Amino acid sequence: MTTTPSEPRRIHIAFCLLVGMASAALGILPWTVHGMRLPLQNLWATTTLPDEMPLVLLPFNQYAIGLLFGLVVAGWAIAGVVVRWLRDRLAPGGTTAVGTGVAVVQAAATVPTALTVRAGLREGSDSAAYLAALLAVVIVAVLLGVLVLRLIARAARPGATVGLSLAAVPVGLWLSGFVTELGTGSFGVRVGADPVRFVVGIAPAVLVGVAIAWGGLRSRSQILAASASVLILWVAPAVVSAVSVVAGSRVLLGHPAEMVDVGLLSLRTTLTSVTASLLPVLIAVVVGGLGTALATVRAARDRRAE
Repeated sequence: MTTTPSEPRRIHIAFCLLVGMASAALGILPWTVHGMRLPLQNLWATTTLPDEMPLVLLPFNQYAIGLLFGLVVAGWAIAGVVVRWLRDRLAPGGTTAVGTGVAVVQAAATVPTALTVRAGLREGSDSAAYLAALLAVVIVAVLLGVLVLRLIARAARPGATVGLSLAAVPVGLWLSGFVTELGTGSFGVRVGADPVRFVVGIAPAVLVGVAIAWGGLRSRSQILAASASVLILWVAPAVVSAVSVVAGSRVLLGHPAEMVDVGLLSLRTTLTSVTASLLPVLIAVVVGGLGTALATVRAARDRRAE
């Protein structure tokens, strides 16, 4: 008589919800490490000392846009990795439940933060536009996060490779939040930096390289995914830097044409920077190539052993 192996026990939908909530909590962990004190605001209604600013769950500040973006996307990326690891055991609708858990926690962090900031800002259109811009950053980050979750959790390896690469730069920003309160100065090869900052700077490149090696380079779709991943690594830091430069300049407020010019200049500068863009791309290509070669050698050795 033959026996069939029993199916793995399905993970309950409620546990999937908790996984999403825990992932979102891990996403904002760097901010909690630094005490969650709202940074000083240029448009604050009253003169306030840094230690007297209110506590908030997200870093709403024009100088912390990169960190804010990274905290939100990182939560979705963590959830995606967990779902892919457990996907054969998830109950139907498990991925949706995980995403719901992430969204619930991030909404619970965003709403009170926005209300606290709104209550402290002075009246005026500048304050309204400032708060709207910060909320727009959160919305864009959530939309990207949903895409990252779906790609990492459910797509075939080429799609998952792209999803991991989309998350690489935000995860680098997330890591930088452990090092500096506002997560500044996190991109690229930081020559002369201390070991921790150096590792944080090259982390996105290493993550993209590992994703390429994991995804493989055997099929056309895998090669396209690897190419897209390298392109993302090259462009994403430049976009984040350009937005951060524009948002952090009080001089440019109310001058949209100048904002565009400064943003484009920052974009071009970062795209052509050796340390910020070109060396990270080289690192990703080397890591991806070496990882793929090692995987090929291992597979050939396993075939010979059979």
